Amino acid sequence: MTLLNNLQLENEQNVEKIGEIEGIGNNSANSIDKVDDVEECPETFDKEDNMDNIQFHTILETIPGEFRLDASDYFLNHDIADTLSTKIIPHWNEEQRAEAVQQILTLNQDGTYAEILIKLFKINEHIDCTRRHKKFIEKTFYRFKSVFKNLQEKTILGHDQSKLSFIEIVGYTDRWTWLRSFSLWEEALAHHYGHNPHHPQYVLGQQMTLEDMEESVVDMMACHWERKEGGGDDVPAERIAGFSEFYLDRYLPEDRRIAAELLRQVRQSGL
Repeated sequence: MTLLNNLQLENEQNVEKIGEIEGIGNNSANSIDKVDDVEECPETFDKEDNMDNIQFHTILETIPGEFRLDASDYFLNHDIADTLSTKIIPHWNEEQRAEAVQQILTLNQDGTYAEILIKLFKINEHIDCTRRHKKFIEKTFYRFKSVFKNLQEKTILGHDQSKLSFIEIVGYTDRWTWLRSFSLWEEALAHHYGHNPHHPQYVLGQQMTLEDMEESVVDMMACHWERKEGGGDDVPAERIAGFSEFYLDRYLPEDRRIAAELLRQVRQSGL
């Protein structure tokens, strides 16, 4: 991936977290994405007091034997989140990852992977934030549905579903809860853009479809409404669609004109 593409991907994520860049709010790297929910960063774990009764040897048993000594040595000088991100999670195979998602997303969260990821890695913050955002996407769509004539309900109901995949759960957590920007995050972001056509990076350098453009605008509005305007039903349309045009710079010129026109229609809709 080129440097230019990396910068474009990072810029898109900044847009997803509306309000982090001056123009809508303070430039805070952790203000939640609150366009994706603002996800707060927990305190760094103390090895003695915060293992939540999960023995480190139990964690080591989830990775192949040839990697365990390296992980143990690494943990001597790093916190548990860093160790999980760097030395444990990357060594889980596809079967383990599928089992982890099943444990995480069901009411039965007593499995080893759920204990590791929820109690220690704190992935629940990302999951809660994703579910809140999806609800606001629906709220925004149903309120302004008459403006978005090409956007189907089934598309809205499936919005950002990939954020509940294994790699996006752990990658987004690593970036926005633990403020790390390494391989898990890079893989998660590439996965997200590869599965969500409402992002310009899905068809980098090509014009988006009208439905994808409309979903992208709904996404920006939902983020702004929830995170910067408080999410109340009484927030007027002018404010919900009244954020800085800075966030349109990521689009191609023609798509930018379409987005600006949709936002103008929302502001003037009286809905």
